[in-house]
Amino acid sequence: MLDFTNINFAIVFLATVISFIIGSIWYTVLFGKVWNKEVGLTEEQLKNPNYLRTYGGSFVCMFIMILGIAVMLKSLGISGNSEWLDGAKIGLTLAITLVAAGLGINYLYQFKSLRLFLIDSVYQTLFLTLGAIIITILS
Repeated sequence: MLDFTNINFAIVFLATVISFIIGSIWYTVLFGKVWNKEVGLTEEQLKNPNYLRTYGGSFVCMFIMILGIAVMLKSLGISGNSEWLDGAKIGLTLAITLVAAGLGINYLYQFKSLRLFLIDSVYQTLFLTLGAIIITILS
């Protein structure tokens, strides 16, 4: 059973907001055009997005992922008085072994490009590692 006692939800929310901002920059300024091409989005699809579904749903999913890291860090005794590197190691390990590897499996079966895999998996690895660092330092 997941133990949500002693989880600082304000810090989880803060880490989610920071992750969302980084994602906004990642998928617009840094890799927006390449990502759109690799995903195969048309100009027509980009003109009328459902912002609430896309951005709201994305925010909720990020919150859940960072909340999971917060629960994991608490159960390992890594938060508050721990070094940021302890949190970074856990965030990086979870991101690479579960998230990036999971994306890799899906992208292989979907015949997606290595470029798309790298854009998505590096971003998720970045935000989960950063989220773990924020929780480790501030919780």
